[in-house]
Amino acid sequence: MDSQKTLGPFWAEKYKRESKKSWDKFYKRNETRFFRDRHWLDREFDKYFGLPDKSPLTLLEVGCGVGNLVYPLLEVQPNLRVLCCDFSPRAIEFVKKHENFDKSKVVPFVCDITEDRLDQWVPASGIDTVTAIFVLSALPREKQQDAIRNLSSVLKVKGHLVFRDYCDGDFAQKKFQQSSDPSLIDERTFVRQDGTISYFFIEEELNYWMENSGLRLISLDRVNRKVDNRKRNLSMDRTFLQGVWEKCV
Repeated sequence: MDSQKTLGPFWAEKYKRESKKSWDKFYKRNETRFFRDRHWLDREFDKYFGLPDKSPLTLLEVGCGVGNLVYPLLEVQPNLRVLCCDFSPRAIEFVKKHENFDKSKVVPFVCDITEDRLDQWVPASGIDTVTAIFVLSALPREKQQDAIRNLSSVLKVKGHLVFRDYCDGDFAQKKFQQSSDPSLIDERTFVRQDGTISYFFIEEELNYWMENSGLRLISLDRVNRKVDNRKRNLSMDRTFLQGVWEKCV
């Protein structure tokens, strides 16, 4: 690691400790304008959300933000009952204020999955599918294992955890590495200018944490996308990890 770009212990711990506060400020500043609705999720993982002719499934979305996954998914899978949480109280308020909010279908709550037991709000072993979409990367490396065990604890046996997140080698990681400003906590953990954390996963480590949490690997792949930003005249090679695990016991 380049020591000139590495944050000192004081600042590294400060950013980790204040992560929740940084995300709450993010939603105060951006409200519902920053993230696009995720209309692709049902195409990638449709069989894990059930079909209209099947009995309703119960879904838990962690790191739900302002509902960019919840509401697009309910449009195509109306039989779902969605419990969703975020550690930003402001984000949860935006979920509740959405024009399509229906408390019989959407149950939002504030929860820090690194500190709060999910079974305070969710029946233990009561969830069919957990989605972790670009959320675990907001956590420091040392909190990943406990967070994943927390997610596993509320899955039914043979329930599924659906994952997509940042991958080692992604364009965003390279941009951090090229920056002259100190932003590096460790070799794959960076701090953005707004104080939020971004972690970049590798396959072996991620699957190790999953298996240690009682989850069996179904699939795990690198997803490569070329994204063009016309306003900035920039072409970006994005690399994500996408996977599914099944609860064993």
